[in-house]
Amino acid sequence: SNTTSTTLKNAQACGGGVWCKAGTDHSPSTATDPCPAGYFCIAGIPEACRAGSYNPNIAQNAEADCILCTAGYYCLAGASNLTGECAAGFYCPEASTGPFTNPCPKRTYRNETKGQSTDSCGTCPPGSYCPVGSSDPVACPRGFYCVVGVYNPEPCPIGTFGNSTGLHTPEDCTDCSPGYYCD
Repeated sequence: SNTTSTTLKNAQACGGGVWCKAGTDHSPSTATDPCPAGYFCIAGIPEACRAGSYNPNIAQNAEADCILCTAGYYCLAGASNLTGECAAGFYCPEASTGPFTNPCPKRTYRNETKGQSTDSCGTCPPGSYCPVGSSDPVACPRGFYCVVGVYNPEPCPIGTFGNSTGLHTPEDCTDCSPGYYCD
């Protein structure tokens, strides 16, 4: 028990920017025991940069040393760099935490990665429809028409039919043939 009390009497608190691992028996420095990238160290203990931020540098000592993730990208907790690109069909404003957090709104789509805002999502073209999070417009199915900027196809009007995909307007639907009815 004397050894324990002597050890505790000689124990010294670690400073910021250094990583004092369990069992450290020397005075740590940022040269020999730097806080790892993706983290900041207060009193010798690494704390991960929050999701939505990253830290490419070693030996940092404050959360303010973590950099907000760039728009178009996302950053996981403890990241030492941008973790990845925002997924197609989605957008990532500054400080995003994942690739699928912000889907393009219905009636829009984005077929490329690295979208930064809803302005990065384009209006759904005629002959297609775009549900939430669309990476590509979906061709309007047979029996339906899709005007510009829709998220659901509309059925051809009663008395008409749609014999092909990608119809743009109700006028593109064909009148029902004589001897048949189209409900």
